[in-house]
Formats: sequence, structure tokens, C-alpha cells
Amino acid sequence: MELNLSYNKIGDEGARRLAKYLIKNQILTHLNLGNNVIGFDGSRYLTQSLKLNSSIEYLSLKLNSIDDKAGAKFFKDLTFNTSLKVLDMEANLLSSMSVRKICLYLQGPNSLR
Repeated sequence: MELNLSYNKIGDEGARRLAKYLIKNQILTHLNLGNNVIGFDGSRYLTQSLKLNSSIEYLSLKLNSIDDKAGAKFFKDLTFNTSLKVLDMEANLLSSMSVRKICLYLQGPNSLR
């Protein structure tokens, strides 16, 4: 099942509510949250839900406000997810701290293509 919420400006609060849903729901496989003004808190809520959700295979967070600190935390916490195969983080505010965590994440056991 696919859900496209791109371009809706759900922000961190919307991401929090969606994360609560994702913890309980194991039906969605594709989730597009592109261009939703999601920042540090929203990305943190989403990775917490991805620790428990084993159905999401595709996640788009492109064109959000995820900064370097949030990106680093995101990839550190993402190590607990084994279902994610495609992740789009295009056009966020990621930098060197995130790149280090991405590299560590990719060296470990993950299912990203």
C-alpha cells in the first residue's frame, strides 16, 4: 500500500502523528513525505517509528528541513530498521556529520539498494 503526503506542510507535528500510526500499522510499503517542512523533531519521530515498523520499503523525505544534526541522528537510529530498501533524502540540509553516519549505516547490515 502506498501513501503520498508530499507538498502538504505537515511539519514536525504531522510527522509525530504519522509516526504513531506507523508504529501500529504494518500495511504501508511506500511513504512519500517530500516537501513537508519536516525538521529535527519530525525526523526523530519517524526514525523511532521505523525501529518498530517492518513494512516500509520506500521512504521519501526529500525537500524537507532535515539539518545535519537531524540527519546524523536519523541514520544512527535507522540501523534498527531492516525493511527499508529505498530512501530519498534529496535537497535537505545534510552535511559532513550526516555523511559519516550514512557511511557507517551503509557498512552495516541493511537492505538499502
